[in-house]
Parts: sequence; structure tokens; C-alpha cells
Amino acid sequence: MQGEFIVAATDLNDFASSYKQALLNMGFKIEKESQEGVVLKIKAVEGPSKLKAVLLRGLAKHASQFREANRTGAEAEMYAGSKGIVLKLNVVPYMAFANSKDIFLVTQGIGERYLADKPMVRDKFNQIISALMSRFQISQVSVKE
Repeated sequence: MQGEFIVAATDLNDFASSYKQALLNMGFKIEKESQEGVVLKIKAVEGPSKLKAVLLRGLAKHASQFREANRTGAEAEMYAGSKGIVLKLNVVPYMAFANSKDIFLVTQGIGERYLADKPMVRDKFNQIISALMSRFQISQVSVKE
């Protein structure tokens, strides 16, 4: 699930700190943070460790359909725009064995995609935005699944 938002804030570092704190409060681990020109990119992962996710999926037949065996990635790009800070947020299911997106029908089955991943991603996306809305005024530009 991805979305683009305008945040009524002027300090990119203050907003980025609040964003990272919201992720940490939800159990995410910040994996990578980089600056490319004026764009700040933050990548975080939530869920069991790679080893635990692989073991759970290997031991239990339908473990891929349970949240405890799934991992979620939150990838954000933010920069100062003319109307405030622009936040581009992408929340996706992550592979059990790598810090990258699941690939439909390769690392992600049909049942996993529709029974576990879509609701999980939607919940995490909404939780992140709700946490940020408690501190900042946010306008939605676009959201799509």
C-alpha cells in the first residue's frame, strides 16, 4: 500500500525524528537511512527476524497466513516542498529470508497475499499515518493498494 501526503511542518529533521519514533513504537527496526540530494529515505522492517520467520514457515504448514510469521517493510521518502513536507510512504510485505518485497507467486502464495499480507499491510499503513496525525496536520494527496 502506498500513499503520498503533505505534512504541515517546516523542519524535515523534526518530522523524520517523529516518523522514526512512530515506527519504533510499533515494533519496526530502522534498517537503512540515507539522504539523496534533498530527499531523505528511511527503510524499516517489522516482524520476526529472518531466521525466526523462515523457521516458523518451515515448521508450520500454513504459517505464512499468520502475522507472527510475516514481516512488513515501511519505505519512506520525504523532502521539503512548497506546501510543507512531502511524505511518500510505501508499506509492503517482506520476504521471510530477505529485507525486500515479496514477489507474488514466487515468494508469496495466493492465500498469503489475500488472507494475511493485504490486511496486515493496510493495518500497518493506517497505524503509521494515525501516529503521525496525532502530532502533525497531514493532507492526503493519493493512496493506492
